[in-house]
Amino acid sequence: MRSVVPRLALTLSLILAGCSSETEVPRGATGDAAQDYFPLVVGARWVYALHGMVSGEVEVVARGPRAVRGLDAEVFVMDELTDGRAAGFADVAPVGYVRLEQHLGRYLGLDYDEDELRLLGGEDPMRFMPLDPQQVTQWEEENRIFELPDGKGGELRWVHRASAVPSLQVPAGVFQDVLRVESQYWDDSVPDHPVLRFEDFYAKGVGLLRTVTYDEQNGGKVTIEQELIRYTFPNEL
Repeated sequence: MRSVVPRLALTLSLILAGCSSETEVPRGATGDAAQDYFPLVVGARWVYALHGMVSGEVEVVARGPRAVRGLDAEVFVMDELTDGRAAGFADVAPVGYVRLEQHLGRYLGLDYDEDELRLLGGEDPMRFMPLDPQQVTQWEEENRIFELPDGKGGELRWVHRASAVPSLQVPAGVFQDVLRVESQYWDDSVPDHPVLRFEDFYAKGVGLLRTVTYDEQNGGKVTIEQELIRYTFPNEL
């Protein structure tokens, strides 16, 4: 929906907001999840703005633990819902999350078959975040995705680094104690530099704040930016 606020009023509101000494942000997760940089809380919702090669909004809804055909154990499912302007994305894209030994892992190759979730091909969860960033700051991995019965499919090679950021401002507010995770995707055909690089920023008790995608084959050009606009947790509903 486009804003109908007159330009002068919008400009004044931005000036006044910039003069404020503090930026109030909505309450995040409670309990043990308040200490997690990626809280898995059923009923939580996040809305992100996309800029760059794709534009529009993506809403992420935490559905909770679900069985998946093709996996032995349940995964925590979040549905990513687009507003129709983010070209190239499905209307609903389920993503599965699992706690591994030292990391939080993510399955991307999921899809709905009516009410049932299924894995589209053989896949290893990508370890995208350390559970304890003070203990694990760098890791590498190779994982399968969309592997078919005949062995065909993709194999991805990643190098990850985690570091602390004092604060970060996004449209949803200013957040302290932020975790930055840089993920580099490497391909054997390009041995000198990664193909793509991602920067993900997370806040405790809130989750993903910002993602920036860089095309390292084009001088590190920024291709997509994703920023948190608003969020709610069940204690606020």
